[in-house]
Amino acid sequence: MKPLLIFPTVLLTLLFAGCKKDKNNSVTGNKLKAGRWQISAASLTTGYNGKDTTIDYYSGWLACEQDDYIEFGDKGKGTSNENSNKCPEDAQVTDFEWELQDNDSKLKITLTGGAKIRSTGSSTAVSDIVEIASTHLKLKHTEVKNGQTAVIIETYKNTR
Repeated sequence: MKPLLIFPTVLLTLLFAGCKKDKNNSVTGNKLKAGRWQISAASLTTGYNGKDTTIDYYSGWLACEQDDYIEFGDKGKGTSNENSNKCPEDAQVTDFEWELQDNDSKLKITLTGGAKIRSTGSSTAVSDIVEIASTHLKLKHTEVKNGQTAVIIETYKNTR
């Protein structure tokens, strides 16, 4: 009798082990997954001559960067797409993994396949979710380089 009990136990274990819950399946995660997010604004604030100075970071981007969009998929997978105006040195599509952290207040993105974020040289970025709605997404990212702190706020519009 014992060998007969082992088979159903192993089968049930395999079935349940194969069904991983999508940990990004929250209200915020579902809003991210429902969109095709295209950057529409970006500002950079840093200290200059003893005071905070904010500049329009987005206006300095190339036209081929301004039409890019990102999509968040199930099970923490996503893609960044160059859209129709592709920059010559970039791949058309870059895959990434994403995860919501700290009660959905932070978004962690890790580029895969050896890709790096230009501004940091890292493959991972963690941003504060400032605001998310069905029409727009606002992220805040703080970087410290050579003792200088820069705060970048990016606004994305949902083009779906």
